[in-house]
Amino acid sequence: MNLLRRFLENHVLANLTFGLVIILGILAYQEMPRARDPEINFNWIDITTALPGASSIDVEKRVTDPIEDTISSTVRDLRFVTSTSREGVSSILVRFNQLSKTEFRERVADLRREVQNVYTDQLPDEALDPQIREITSSSGFPTASLVLTAQSPDEAFRRYAADLKLALERQPGVDEVLKMGSEDPELRIAFYPEKLLGLAINPNDLADTVRAYFSDVAIGDMNTANGRWLVRLEGTSSSLDELEAFPVVTAQGVVPLGSLAEIYRSSAEPSILAHYQGQPAIMFNITKQEQANTLQLLDNLNQFIERQQAVVIPQGYHLALVDDQTISTRDAIRTMQWNAGIGLSLVILVVFIFLGGRIALLTGIGIPFTLAATFFILHAMGMSLNNTVLLGVVIALGMLVDDAVVVVETIYYRLQQGGSAMEAAMAALQEVAAPVFTSVLTTIAAFLPLMLLPGIMGDFLRVIPMVVCIALAVSLLEAFWMLPAHVSVMRVNFDKTSALQRKRQHFSRNIRHYYSLLLIRVMRHPVRSLLGIVGVAALAVLLLVGGVINVNFFAADPYRLLYINAESPARYTIDDSMAVAEQLERKALAVLEPEEVRATVAYSGIMFTQTEPYFGENYSQAFISLNPIRGDMRDTYSLIAAVEDAVGEQLGESKVSVLVLEDGPPVGQPVSVKVRGDRFEDIQAVVDKISAHLQADPRFKNINTDFKTGSPQLKLTLDGDAIQRAGIAPQVVTAALQSRVDGLLIGR
Repeated sequence: MNLLRRFLENHVLANLTFGLVIILGILAYQEMPRARDPEINFNWIDITTALPGASSIDVEKRVTDPIEDTISSTVRDLRFVTSTSREGVSSILVRFNQLSKTEFRERVADLRREVQNVYTDQLPDEALDPQIREITSSSGFPTASLVLTAQSPDEAFRRYAADLKLALERQPGVDEVLKMGSEDPELRIAFYPEKLLGLAINPNDLADTVRAYFSDVAIGDMNTANGRWLVRLEGTSSSLDELEAFPVVTAQGVVPLGSLAEIYRSSAEPSILAHYQGQPAIMFNITKQEQANTLQLLDNLNQFIERQQAVVIPQGYHLALVDDQTISTRDAIRTMQWNAGIGLSLVILVVFIFLGGRIALLTGIGIPFTLAATFFILHAMGMSLNNTVLLGVVIALGMLVDDAVVVVETIYYRLQQGGSAMEAAMAALQEVAAPVFTSVLTTIAAFLPLMLLPGIMGDFLRVIPMVVCIALAVSLLEAFWMLPAHVSVMRVNFDKTSALQRKRQHFSRNIRHYYSLLLIRVMRHPVRSLLGIVGVAALAVLLLVGGVINVNFFAADPYRLLYINAESPARYTIDDSMAVAEQLERKALAVLEPEEVRATVAYSGIMFTQTEPYFGENYSQAFISLNPIRGDMRDTYSLIAAVEDAVGEQLGESKVSVLVLEDGPPVGQPVSVKVRGDRFEDIQAVVDKISAHLQADPRFKNINTDFKTGSPQLKLTLDGDAIQRAGIAPQVVTAALQSRVDGLLIGR
C-alpha cells in the first residue's frame, strides 16, 4: 500500500501519464489504417492456369492432374486441395492448416517452387504461366471498381487503358488491378491455302519461318578493340512491311511472306466483354494491400480520377468510380464516435445527479483515457481500425466506467464522513479493490473463450474479445490510479450543503427507500421470485428452440451491391452472354429507383463467386452498385428481394442467381452438399435427384452445382495409313488443324 500511496501522492506523474496517454492515443487513432474487415489470411491459395482451346478433359489430364498430384505429394501442412477443370482453364484451390505467419510463408514458397517446376517440366508448351494468388480479407473482393468508356474504342483507347492500369498499380495502397474488357493487339497472318498447296509447303513451314525471323536472341558478348560488347539479334517488329518481306523457302525458290498470306493488325479474340451505360467499357477491379488505409486509398483514387479527367474528356473517354466499400467503414467510425459521445454524456449526467459535478467530470474523463490507451495498444499490435474493432469498442463502452463509478462512490462516501482526500482514496481502494478487480476479471473471463474459436470464423471474432479485454484492463489502471490521484487533490467541502446538494441527497434517499421496499418484497416471497426468474429464462429458451428467434452464427449487414449471375448453355458465344447480362441489368433497373442505383456494369466471359471466378464465354454477370441508405430509401434486403423477383431463376436457357456479399468471413452457401463417386455419370444422376428435390421445396433458392458442361466437341482421329501414303509427318497434320481452327501463336 505504501507504493500505491506514493503513486497517488505523485500528482505530477499521474497528470503527465494521463496527458501522454491521451496524446499517444489520438496519434495512434489517426495513424491506424481504416479498413472494412480485420486483416485475415485465410490460408487459401488459388492457382489458375490457362490452356487456350483445350476441352475440360484435356485441361484435367494435361494441367490439373500434374499440378494437383505434385502439390499433394510434396507440399506439407495441407488441409485440402480441390480443383475445377473447365474449357481452357484449370483452377486449383489449396488450403493450408492453421500455421504461423513464418510457416505459412515457407509453405507458400514451397508451393510456388513446385508449381513452377511442374510448369517447366510437365505442362504442354501452349499452357500459360500459372497465376498463384493468396486469398485474404483484402484481396477476396475489390475495394473499388472503375470503368473507362469510349464512343468508339480504338487502338489509342486500348493503349490508354493499359497505361491507366499501370498508373493505378502505382497508387499507394493498391495491391492488384484486374483489367476486364480489353484485349492485347495482334499481328495476324492469314495464309492462302491454295498458294501453299501450289508451292508444296504446309502451314507448319510457314510458322517455322516466321518464328525463326520474328524473335529476339541474346547472342553473347565479345571483346573488341573498343572494349567488351554485348551482342543481340533483334527480329521482333510491329512493322507490317518487315513481316511481309520475310523470305519463305519453297521448292520453286524464295517467296516473300506477303505473297502467301494477308498480314494485318487486329486484337486478340475477346475473353471478357464489359458494357457501361450501353457503351463498350473496360473495367478495373482494384484490391488493396494488407494494412493499407481504405479511406485514404479511395481519397487517392478520387483525386487520381479528377487528374485524369483532363486527359480523358478531350479524347471523348469517360472514367468513373462505380463502386467502393468505404461507406460502411465511414458509417461504423461515425457510429462509434457518436456512441462514445453519448456514453460519456450519460456517465457524466448520472454521476452528476448522485455525486456532484466535479466528481462526475473526473469520472467522465476516464472514458477518453481508456479509449486512448486501447487504440495505442491496438496500433502497436499492428491492427487496423475496422468494423470488428469498432464493434468491440462499442461493446466495451458500456463497461468502461463501472469500476470507476464504484471507486469514486466509495471515495465520495469517505469524504462525506469527514476524512481527508488522500485518506479517503486509500481507504476506498482498500475496501473495493478486490471486488472491483474480481468483477473485471470475470468479465474478461467471459470474453476470452471467444478468442479460442478455430478457423476463419475464429480469426474474425478473435478481435472483439481482444479489444474488450484490453479496454477493461486499462479501465482498471484508470480506476485504481488516475481517478484516486485526481480526486485526492480535489477540494470537496461538505461543511456547507448547497441547495443542489440537498436535492441530490433527497433524491438518493428516495431511490434507496423504494429499492429497499422492492428488495424486502422479493426476499419475503423467495419461491415466487425464483419461479418468476426461471419462467423468464424458460421463455427465452422456448423462443429459441421454437424458431421464433432465427439462428445465424455470423449475422452481418450485406454490402450495398449485387451480382446477378447468369450461366448459359456452353454453346453460347461471349456476345450471346453479354445480351443475357444486359437483359438482366434492364430487369433489375426496372424495379429499382434511380436514386437507389449508383452504377451498373454488365460483362460476359467471367462470373465472380464467393470462392473463385468462373471463366468462359457462357458466363455473364450484371454488377449493380447501390447508393447508401438515405431518408426513406429501401434497405438492402428489400432491394435484394425485389431484384430476385424481377430476374427470377431462369432467363430463357440461362440459369440466373443473385450473389450478395456480407460483412465478415466468407461463409459460402448456408447448405452445401458434396457427392463423391468413381464415375461422373453416377455422380451426376445423384446430383440431379438432389437438385430436383430441393427445387421442389420453396424454402430453397439459388441451387447451383460446380459441375459445368462443356462446349460440343468435334473429335478427330489421325489416319495413319493416309498420312504415310502422303509422305508427311503426323505433327504436320496437327499443326495444320491448329492453324486453321484456332491459329498458332508464333511469338510475343
